[in-house]
Amino acid sequence: MIKTKSLKAYYPFEGNSDDASGNNNDLTNHGATQYTLQNKGAYKYGGDDGINFGNILSTYMAGSTAKFSWTFCFRTPSFTSQQFMITKYGVGKREFAINLMVTGLLVFTYISNTSTYDDYLDVYNDITDFTFAANTDYKIVITCDMTITTLADRFKMYVNGVEIDTTTTTSGTPTYIQTTTAEIAFGTREGYDTYPFTGLMWDVSFWNDVLTSSEVATMHPTGKPLEYKSTIAPFNNGNLISYWGCWDGDNNADDQKGSNDGTVVDAMLLEKGFGQYYYFDGVNDYLVPDTDFTFSTNCSLSFRINLGAITTFGYFFGDITNNVGIRYNNADSTLLCFASGATSSTFTKLTYNAPNRMVHFVINRTSSRNVNWYINGELVGNTDPGSTADILISSIGRRSSLNPYYAHIVMDSVAFYECNMTERDAKRLMLGLHPLGDC
Repeated sequence: MIKTKSLKAYYPFEGNSDDASGNNNDLTNHGATQYTLQNKGAYKYGGDDGINFGNILSTYMAGSTAKFSWTFCFRTPSFTSQQFMITKYGVGKREFAINLMVTGLLVFTYISNTSTYDDYLDVYNDITDFTFAANTDYKIVITCDMTITTLADRFKMYVNGVEIDTTTTTSGTPTYIQTTTAEIAFGTREGYDTYPFTGLMWDVSFWNDVLTSSEVATMHPTGKPLEYKSTIAPFNNGNLISYWGCWDGDNNADDQKGSNDGTVVDAMLLEKGFGQYYYFDGVNDYLVPDTDFTFSTNCSLSFRINLGAITTFGYFFGDITNNVGIRYNNADSTLLCFASGATSSTFTKLTYNAPNRMVHFVINRTSSRNVNWYINGELVGNTDPGSTADILISSIGRRSSLNPYYAHIVMDSVAFYECNMTERDAKRLMLGLHPLGDC
């Protein structure tokens, strides 16, 4: 947990519904079923009364200067009806609610009028950007800063560590969250039997402060793990050429999109989190696609990788016959993509202090002399590959066969696109969604 913030309640659901923050805000369980999810505790809801606690949070949520954050993970089997996940109701009316809609929206609502619904604000993910999917694990962070003047800017929503676009609907001018002595309830519309949540919920936290984007990123592994991979290939409208990453049960490098299957040399298939990935030990491990793919202008690579084990430098993409490719150098914390004919005076490096965990990369060669780097959905910089030549990528996990520089990494979900990826496309790919742009 983040020690610099004011954590008021934390529910890991490890065998009970107690508050693990030390603040004694324990829950009372009214029928939710204890569940174990990938060695983590969770509660399973299926139309029961859920769990709740009393008025403790009113002190922190009410008022025009309130700042707070909710974090939680969930999975639901369907979106056939509206589902209330976390709610607080007063006398016959909601004060705030987090609920799922049949359209795949996650909505946060708060009301400041004591007697009617005339003053309310809804914050929800933009349906033109993406909708939530059934049977998928999500880590949600919702932050609130009531001191911000513009209503639409008070709230931020993060999904799996990434801030997403939101839409707001308002009535009146809500200036604070109305809170009374009513209980906060999980998994149900508190005080009512309608619209219960069906599915799993775990890692629930309440903070008496606003979590920053960098703090949210550090919490990402507690939700849908960074090792997560989709069980289907990424969205494709004609520009996805190859996809290696559905490594479920078979120790192979089959192309899940095209016909460019590959050969595995020593790399180990491991189980982690919600799927499998390949582990390269940095000695003699690599994958070889049957056919080279050409990383030239208007091409993009998307993949998940952990660079933290690299002790000097290693190439995670390379050309078997030429000493070119894409690498990370842990000695000076730099990323490099360079083409045949490049020299130290023509290529440029990008500084990146890689964490020891999985991150999502998109590398887009927008022109022969420019490469954009997107990490976890954010454009972090660009570099010059030092030459106009194409890069023929013929191995994953090493450089050339004569001078390999094997990478000590784990990698998953490698996709090759013949198109340009925008920052928004990179963010959507990280979230397991289809891109919006030319891809």
